[in-house]
Amino acid sequence: MSDFPWKWWVHRGDSDCNGTLRMYSTGNTSTLADMWVECSCGAKRSMNGATQRDNFEGVACSGHHPFRPNVKNQRCSKPVIPSQRGASNVYFAVSRSAISIPPWINPLYNLIDEHLRDIELAKQLMGDAGVGKIYEMYFSSFTKDEFDAALERRMNNIKEYTEIKQMEYNAITHFDDPLYESNKKHFKAEEDALPGYLKKYFSRLIRVTRLREVRVLLGFTRVDAPDPDVDEQPNVVKLSKGKTEPWLPAAEVNGEGIFIEFNKDTLGEWLGNSKVKAISQKYAESYQEFCDSKGWTVTVVRDAVYVLMHTFAHLMIKQMSMSSGYSSSAIRERIYFGDKMSGILLYTGSSDKEGSLGGLVELGTIEQITSLMRDAFQETLVCTNDPECMSSLPAGKNSNGAACHSCCMISETACENGNRMLDRGLVVPIPGREECSYFKELVGDLCQVEL
Repeated sequence: MSDFPWKWWVHRGDSDCNGTLRMYSTGNTSTLADMWVECSCGAKRSMNGATQRDNFEGVACSGHHPFRPNVKNQRCSKPVIPSQRGASNVYFAVSRSAISIPPWINPLYNLIDEHLRDIELAKQLMGDAGVGKIYEMYFSSFTKDEFDAALERRMNNIKEYTEIKQMEYNAITHFDDPLYESNKKHFKAEEDALPGYLKKYFSRLIRVTRLREVRVLLGFTRVDAPDPDVDEQPNVVKLSKGKTEPWLPAAEVNGEGIFIEFNKDTLGEWLGNSKVKAISQKYAESYQEFCDSKGWTVTVVRDAVYVLMHTFAHLMIKQMSMSSGYSSSAIRERIYFGDKMSGILLYTGSSDKEGSLGGLVELGTIEQITSLMRDAFQETLVCTNDPECMSSLPAGKNSNGAACHSCCMISETACENGNRMLDRGLVVPIPGREECSYFKELVGDLCQVEL
């Protein structure tokens, strides 16, 4: 990031002039067109077009990082991107978050983290015998096999973000397993049996009455917002870590949530529909093209199943914000999508008192969820921007279908994918695409409409 090239701009190119520059306004309007820069040599130019890339051909990036005063400028031949100081695209935080749930909050793992430096030092000096001595000193309340398994898992650092989500998914769906009941300080959940009319669409409905989210700041990007699920983003400016302090800033957030697992058998049958399969291929191609244009590396291709779960999560957040007392920006989503995952977690992710008011879990009962879905379906059947909205389909870099701010989109702080990969036509039946709706029969039963 560098200051605006005032000298180059006024003289319309490189110049040897060392005159004094001044800026003034004609006072007619507050636009850039009425802002002028003048040099003492007589050259002057309006600021009109100062935010357009095409007007800066021949100006190369200086490679300067103002937040790293002790680092020399890097070599960079890329063209500059002009932007005003207060523009929202100047800084996008890149963060990673994880729900702190068992087994990582198991007392054994916490104890290993507490003595990890002692373990590493003992192993370096004495090998396995040194690790055995540390076990006898601090871990005698656990069996040796438990200690060895936990230490091996702790030392095998997680490499991909998808691994974290898979572990979270396994822990949530196995919350009643004795292994995961060892510590309820940061994670507690309960489950109700699903009625027959919901079993076709969902497998489980779990109310997470207590959870803790840990958010870590990795760095930032400029111009383009990051994607939290992308494995590799080349344009991220990472935070500098010292050799003696290999850590990153993080924050803990306490809250509550509702986990909904979709029925994998029904998803497979639905995805087998020829019309759904065709639009699923369009979504996979458009998302891949979008990621390629950004230079992002993606290992899991998103199809119609992801779009379905993502859109359904948005619709539920919009309804929950009107019933729970939370604002829509305070309720966050977490999409668990993959070969072994098919669920969503809607949880409060606010560090202030909004994080644990208790209103969200109360909406997790069968009666409340059914009522929320009925209201969400009724509002989504018709959008104020129809017919333009319902006729939209994914094409090229546009990875959205029938979705807009009036029906599906929510605050970008609550969405984990920047309001991309949304389509209400996969959730409810809309004219011309009735067969693509996953909840077609349920919408007819709950909303009492003929389709």
